[in-house]
Amino acid sequence: MAYLPFYHTPEEFDVLQEEKENHIRTGKNIHEWSCHNLEKSNRYDAVQFTILSLIPVAIMMGFVATLDTLK
Repeated sequence: MAYLPFYHTPEEFDVLQEEKENHIRTGKNIHEWSCHNLEKSNRYDAVQFTILSLIPVAIMMGFVATLDTLK
C-alpha cells in the first residue's frame, strides 16, 4: 500500500489549485502587477526618429569631407 501511486483527479486538481491561488492572494506579502498594451500607430517610430536625426549629421560630414578634398 505504501508504494501505490498518488494522483489527483482533474476535478480535485482544479479545487486544490483554486485553494492554493486563494491562499497566495490572501497572503500579506503579495505584489500584483498589470500590463496595459497601448497600441502604437506605427511600430517603427523609434527607427524613423533615429534615421531622421542622423541624416543631417551625414550631410554635414559629407560637406566637410568635400571641403577637405577641395583644399
